[in-house]
Amino acid sequence: MGYKVSLDSAASALTHGVVAYYQRGSEAPRLLTGTGLLEFARTQEIVLRHLPEPPAVIGL
Repeated sequence: MGYKVSLDSAASALTHGVVAYYQRGSEAPRLLTGTGLLEFARTQEIVLRHLPEPPAVIGL
């Protein structure tokens, strides 16, 4: 009928892909030039809006 992928394996593959992308190191320079500056500032604004007040500890 069809090919089924479990959510666990799909999430795992996505996680590995995201980690590999950021390990290449090309994202930081992109966010520090041109329109990346605006994206970086906006992302910080959104994330900071949802973080708890200090002295909270955020586990990653």
